[in-house]
Amino acid sequence: MLVVLVALLVGVSGGLGLRAARAPHELVVADPPVRFELPAGWHRYDRSGDLGEPYVREAAARQGFTMQDYVAKIRASTLATAVGPASEGRYQSIDVQKGGFSRLPTTQEITSQMTRLAMEVDSTHSVSTAGEVVVAQAHYPVAEGRAETEVIHLLTHGEGVMITVSAVGGGDVEAVVAQVLATLRTT
Repeated sequence: MLVVLVALLVGVSGGLGLRAARAPHELVVADPPVRFELPAGWHRYDRSGDLGEPYVREAAARQGFTMQDYVAKIRASTLATAVGPASEGRYQSIDVQKGGFSRLPTTQEITSQMTRLAMEVDSTHSVSTAGEVVVAQAHYPVAEGRAETEVIHLLTHGEGVMITVSAVGGGDVEAVVAQVLATLRTT
């Protein structure tokens, strides 16, 4: 279900803070259970109002979906979202999504899937934290510039989950991923 990971990161702009709701310092998903600390200045965010935005059309077209199918996939897979402080006018984001896998994908499988989605994969590696996880680092062009993303693939209670940390034109994706990995829990 990697198809939806690209969907949500490009549309979060500085003006969206109006709809954002402050949440605890920890992002918690009940089912399947995933939790991690949010960096200072980050807060939970409801993306439901974003799904008609032009960036969603761009992402749908890039991935070969109709707008309607793409939005349905986003709604079905997104478990939680958080946004961070603006960087060059754009917010950074963390999306927790259903992964659609029941065994941890290999680095080769992840690279192949991300490449099919027009992403350039910079690296993939396995990490032991809250169990074994695979992290993929990639980038791709968007109308607003270059999107940097890292996707953490993990299993929690037999269900695949992806935690995607992204920024367009700035941000500190690597530091945020390091904090997520250091505080990640699946209980």
